[in-house]
Amino acid sequence: MEKFDIKTAVSLLPIMNGDEDITKKLINSIELYSSMIDKDGQGILINFILKTRLTENAKLRLSASYSDCGLLVEDMKTHLLTKKSSNAVHAELMNIRQNTSSLENYGKKIEELFVDLTISQADGDQNAYAILKPINEKLAIKRFTDGLRDRNLSTIISARNYGLLKDAIRAAKDEELSSSRSASTEDTVYYSGRGRSAALTAPGGGLCTDIDECRDDVCSHVCHNVPGTFYCSCFTGYANRWDRRGCKATSSHLGVLYVSGNCVRSITRDAHATQLYSTQTRGITGMDYDVR
Repeated sequence: MEKFDIKTAVSLLPIMNGDEDITKKLINSIELYSSMIDKDGQGILINFILKTRLTENAKLRLSASYSDCGLLVEDMKTHLLTKKSSNAVHAELMNIRQNTSSLENYGKKIEELFVDLTISQADGDQNAYAILKPINEKLAIKRFTDGLRDRNLSTIISARNYGLLKDAIRAAKDEELSSSRSASTEDTVYYSGRGRSAALTAPGGGLCTDIDECRDDVCSHVCHNVPGTFYCSCFTGYANRWDRRGCKATSSHLGVLYVSGNCVRSITRDAHATQLYSTQTRGITGMDYDVR
């Protein structure tokens, strides 16, 4: 373990100024530095913080001395940080929309609300936090996609069934950038086909006709044609692969495909049956499949 070093402490530990973000940074820095120094150094660190890093208001809220850095940090979290109501954070998350915000700022706000909601609901219980995190992340992804200003973009991101909020935000940024690049190409609209790009030029600003890429069987499961592009979605139990065209199973449950009359069905080991396809003809006599 290292000894306390005044130069390191000064550079690492910010001085409080009433900004809660600075207070959070100070608390995080205390936790980090106290784990790196010996017991005697921790005592010096506590005195250094109490005398040089706190506002007068903060000094009134805390004790004059502490025997342990952990106790100081706990008191700082309790008395210096605003405890947000989980109901208020949840209501804000449920009502947020992009409106005039940039996609960058909108995504950051959603991430902030997701973290605040999980922390406020868990209330310091790490087991509760682990349970609540994936539930709230799923909610945050839905609120992010539903609140997007561009409805086509909202549909595309929603169909991809992302499991992580950061992935959904990154994909939305990529799509927005791709769209802006296409829109900046004068008199030319680009369409994406199966592994190739085709351009339809309209001289003099004439109207362009949309190409239906779905006719080329570009998606593993379901193809959706929208003006100027397309996107792929997957059946229940599957999510888009990295290429956004193929689909992969989201669970390890085994299933069997079989034909029953004029339908193709799937049945799992727990006897859960799903109809995948049906036809108006009298019956299906054979079946094959293409692994993608």
